[in-house]
Amino acid sequence: ALALIPGVIIQDTTVGTTSIMIRGLSEQFNQKVLFLVEGIPNWISSHGDIPLLGIPIDAIESIEVIRGPGSVLYGTNATAGVINVVLKKDKNQLMASFKTDSLGTLNPSTYWSNKDDNGYTFTSASFQKQMLGYSGYFPTTVVNPPFRGTKQSDGTDWPTSGNLTKKEEFSNFVMGRKIGNWNFLAQYYVQAQNGLGGAPVIFQPNTLTYQGLLLHTDYSKDFGEMTLNTYMDHSIGFMDFSYSNFVPTTSGGVTTGASGYQRYLDPWLNNFRNRHGVNATYKVGNGFLLFGIENEWRHSGLFVKADTSSNVLGITSPILGVVETSLVAQADWNFGNLRAIGGGRFLNNTQAGFHFSPKASLIYSLDHDSSIKLLFSEGFNSPVLSQTNLMVPFVIHGNTNLNAEIVRVLDIAYTFATNETIFVAGGYSTWVSNLIDRSPYAGGGLQYVNSEGFSRKGLEVDFQKILGDFKLIMGGTYNAEGGVLQSGDPFSRYVPRFTLVSGLRYRLSTTQTLSFLEKAWSDRSSVPTQGTLGITYSYTYKNFGLTAGIDNLFDQILTVPDINNGGVIPAIPNGPGRNVSLQVSYTF
Repeated sequence: ALALIPGVIIQDTTVGTTSIMIRGLSEQFNQKVLFLVEGIPNWISSHGDIPLLGIPIDAIESIEVIRGPGSVLYGTNATAGVINVVLKKDKNQLMASFKTDSLGTLNPSTYWSNKDDNGYTFTSASFQKQMLGYSGYFPTTVVNPPFRGTKQSDGTDWPTSGNLTKKEEFSNFVMGRKIGNWNFLAQYYVQAQNGLGGAPVIFQPNTLTYQGLLLHTDYSKDFGEMTLNTYMDHSIGFMDFSYSNFVPTTSGGVTTGASGYQRYLDPWLNNFRNRHGVNATYKVGNGFLLFGIENEWRHSGLFVKADTSSNVLGITSPILGVVETSLVAQADWNFGNLRAIGGGRFLNNTQAGFHFSPKASLIYSLDHDSSIKLLFSEGFNSPVLSQTNLMVPFVIHGNTNLNAEIVRVLDIAYTFATNETIFVAGGYSTWVSNLIDRSPYAGGGLQYVNSEGFSRKGLEVDFQKILGDFKLIMGGTYNAEGGVLQSGDPFSRYVPRFTLVSGLRYRLSTTQTLSFLEKAWSDRSSVPTQGTLGITYSYTYKNFGLTAGIDNLFDQILTVPDINNGGVIPAIPNGPGRNVSLQVSYTF
């Protein structure tokens, strides 16, 4: 779903994560994107990564995306963009579905919702196990010490290229309850993906496992023209790496490697974010005033290197904590056809210091269906705990001198919207200071650094049209600095200059639809122009549903540039070839 939005690109990384690039800004652990569930921040305090596989698909009503900073309303980690998942909560139904595909995927899912005059309950659970996965080829990797210059037990050199079976497994659960003015939400997830560990080494594959638990409650009360909202949540999230050839032994020029782990000790107790706050919204004349205060405590435990017997072999990150307190204010006012919004967030981060982020926008309604928007926004992103203190020899080195990155964006857009047509066209200019990136380290591997300042420009178009039984969607982006290395901009070469999404849905009958979807990206770094085409057929009859699809119809070999290892690997696999899927569902 996210990949259909102009300006948003989803891609795999060497370590096994799924990285979200918004308007050309990205990081393999998604430290630059704020992920929300029902408006609640949901990310791992140690690395900043987000549980993309942690939400049951059948429980999702819609997904809201801000392309660009959102720090004024949402705080840290909202420099590239904000993603908010809205869950279903307005239906009385029980649904069960099952999906499988030619890769061997098995995905049962359930969803239940009940709503009455007093509130609602929504419960959903999903589990997927990709039995086979796909075989992805890595053409170039590295050989790090102590393997470098030594032989394998059979006398051959350690390989620098080869295939890795890419798979993902996950299970997730979400449950909520509304009782009067109280809201409650609970979410649990575990997800596992394959990669090449911290270093791009083909003979050192890893399984990266995330686990997390989110508990949230809030209370809202109206006092005449004022609405008061208080909230509190406790979010636990952590990762665990299991590696092959992680514990080496060298003798006589031959190196053998045993399996091992990088993991947090007592993660359910030590890896968390604890957030609480209060805000008030006042209705004043033709507008609203918002005031709020928020405090968040982020903490990560001891991160260690261990063997398969759980013997600790070394510490890669100490116990860390940071507190961020912020004040937010915003005015939203209407002057006839003109709507003006202005505000800011003042915060104190015990690691990154004090900062004020402003926001201002003007929206002018040309008529009932169209408007013009001018927006200035700023994103403030303090380094996450792993970026300052993580130390993995020959792989990655933290930097306690990191500064917070600042992203400022000026947007202008024209919007036309009716029941049958949506057309949005706009441009943006981005100015980035102290981008947190990775640079070669003198002792081997990479180190987190602040890059020089740079600017970007781009255009975005999004068009949707319903014509009788047809629905057409088209979207595209132009990134002026994309595809080549720019001075002071270490990331521009990994950004495609052009992207395109086009789709057509045709209603064959009252029970059947046929859809086509194409996505394409222009060349970037050492990866050529690529695209995929998918076809989906859907059939519904009473309470029964069936969906059959073919992804990557022409069986393209999909690759993306290695965005976080300085181009050590020219291209990495980014998805399977042709894949046929079938899903059946029944609503009780």
